[in-house]
Amino acid sequence: MTAADVDQEARLRDLVAEQVEEGRANQGEQSARLLFSKPMYYKEYWEYPQSESVFSADFTEKESLSIPLTAETEVEKIRFVTRVTRDRGEARDDTNYLRSTGIEQVSYELRHGEWRRIGSLFVAERTEELRDDGWEQIEERKQVVILDDEEPTSFWQRLMFWR
Repeated sequence: MTAADVDQEARLRDLVAEQVEEGRANQGEQSARLLFSKPMYYKEYWEYPQSESVFSADFTEKESLSIPLTAETEVEKIRFVTRVTRDRGEARDDTNYLRSTGIEQVSYELRHGEWRRIGSLFVAERTEELRDDGWEQIEERKQVVILDDEEPTSFWQRLMFWR
């Protein structure tokens, strides 16, 4: 790695640290947003843990003049989200949040000397629901699959798969 690459890494780490600090300044239930994902509505907000070493970054050099360097960062995050509903008013008034603790993976590309955020993905490690005695982990729903052991015997029976 060259000295310029080391400088770009430091700039990205500073950029991610700034974004985390901005997120900490705007966190809490008062910053909850009503979101629409056709045809459903829900509210969400997030918080960042108060630790100093919050993120990690992996850099990849590319053989491209326009995008010479890419980075994948991981930031610890706590996401609060309500259940989805078709009614906008019901989603707006809902205050029963689920808490998901996990890692947000954010992708960046170095374009024309500036880091650009490409996208992000939140990976939940644990999801909890607020009950009377505190946060309790939600059990995963298990899907039951019943396999039919009887195989069609003739060609025409195998061909009529829609029955």
